[in-house]
Amino acid sequence: MITVVKNEVEKKEELVLDSSMEVLMRKSEEIKSLSHDFICPKANSNNFRLNENSGITFYDSAGELRNFDISSFALSQLGTKIGVPARYLEKCIQSGRLELAQNNVNSWLDGYDKNLFIREYDSGIRGILSDRYSICDTHEILEVLDNTVDLGKYSVKGSFLNEERFHARFIEKEMLNVSGEDLFAGLFVDSSDVGRNVLTVRFGVYKQVCTNGLTVTKFDGVLFSQKHIGISSEEFYKGLVASLDKVEQIKELVTGSIKYARKKKVFSDDELLADFIRTKTGLSEEGTNRVIKVMEDKYERTLWGVVNSLTEVAQIYTLERRLMLENIAGDLLTNGDHIKVA
Repeated sequence: MITVVKNEVEKKEELVLDSSMEVLMRKSEEIKSLSHDFICPKANSNNFRLNENSGITFYDSAGELRNFDISSFALSQLGTKIGVPARYLEKCIQSGRLELAQNNVNSWLDGYDKNLFIREYDSGIRGILSDRYSICDTHEILEVLDNTVDLGKYSVKGSFLNEERFHARFIEKEMLNVSGEDLFAGLFVDSSDVGRNVLTVRFGVYKQVCTNGLTVTKFDGVLFSQKHIGISSEEFYKGLVASLDKVEQIKELVTGSIKYARKKKVFSDDELLADFIRTKTGLSEEGTNRVIKVMEDKYERTLWGVVNSLTEVAQIYTLERRLMLENIAGDLLTNGDHIKVA
């Protein structure tokens, strides 16, 4: 059957504010111990099917018959591969029209004939990928970070880790040189063992008093980014080592951007300000008004005030949406001298 509780994509993924490398490594090893991978060769309706329990039945490369539940995300991956929308499949199953879902999936699998890489966790399918997918899982990523970064200089201030998704913020213990601000530089790491997102390490800024965060793409702020195709832990190690030398220079440039943004006034007209925020972020009217309300209550009407308000409001959204808004905030900050805000 479809498991929607422990793997639900729509569910808000809360960051654990204080963790440690030891806790993350232990959790990643636990996930590894409960995980298995299979290849279904030349998958088609004869050897790979949506079954009568809304799970998946398939024959692996050794010819053994396997039956597993399937997560909502894995179902969406299967739907994408065969051209059937995942929301439609879930609607069929949740409304009791399982036979309709089966007919759609199994009919479109007829003649598919491509190898499927199937990732199982705790008796459920967590990912359905092509055989081009390269494994560089969370436990390997953490090992590389442990061997590459001087973790004595960092604290883990915000993390999320489950069988599908990994995100962690390694924040420097030494404060940035910006008077009157409790700001810290850090490395924001993002990955997924099932292809939900690429492996990325970004330079970030963390505001301790309200746990706001933002990420920087300008100034070579994306220290590493690679899809899970043609990647290995060795390649990640080489790429990260080559990028870490940039961090001190990025810190100086971002510090300059913060000082500039603190002085740069934004629209005094509420409608113009709302239109600016909505256009830059894609937020709804309600979300935009939240940003403005936070700024009015806590910050000055400056570009820095917009950035802080946006990252604070971002915390109410799903992790996916939050990271996107934090990236937008970073772009607003570092491109402030080119943005018309008055």
